[in-house]
Amino acid sequence: MDFAIIVAQIMGIMYLSAGIGILVSKTNFTKMVDELQGSVIGMIGGAMGIVMGMIIISQHNVWDEGWTVLVTLVGWLALIKGVAYIAFPKTINIFKPLLKYQTSIGYFVVIIGLVFSYFGFIA
Repeated sequence: MDFAIIVAQIMGIMYLSAGIGILVSKTNFTKMVDELQGSVIGMIGGAMGIVMGMIIISQHNVWDEGWTVLVTLVGWLALIKGVAYIAFPKTINIFKPLLKYQTSIGYFVVIIGLVFSYFGFIA
């Protein structure tokens, strides 16, 4: 199985779960964003972002015209986010103003999950 398909399957399930969680548990999501800044959880999240981003980039750093460029893009974004969370823990604060658009963000994340699921499981 192609690496991009495996990553798309993982991302599809992950983004669908996160999007549904954002839509269903709005107060929990807001509380989680508040608790991330300067916490051990934020550091662990940053480390996971670096590890996952580097795995994706090292195995699939392909900038072509197909859908697989989304996998590369997610890998780079995960790496950048992971570094930012560890090096600059207050960067998590940039997400707080977005909480007023939580429902829209939830739907957007679900759509991203559906796109990755389509390419990972169906296409």
